[in-house]
Amino acid sequence: MPQMATLNWMSLFITINLLIMIMKTTSIFFNKKYFTLMIIKTPSTKNWSW
Repeated sequence: MPQMATLNWMSLFITINLLIMIMKTTSIFFNKKYFTLMIIKTPSTKNWSW
């Protein structure tokens, strides 16, 4: 069962990374100033406790 938990954490981590990648790519197409404001308002992943 511990292996299942690790897989869940890995998939969650990958999903977060994908979301960050999507946000970075979309920021190129949209207004960068508005998007950077949104990113600053959202808490960084460093502050998250795993």
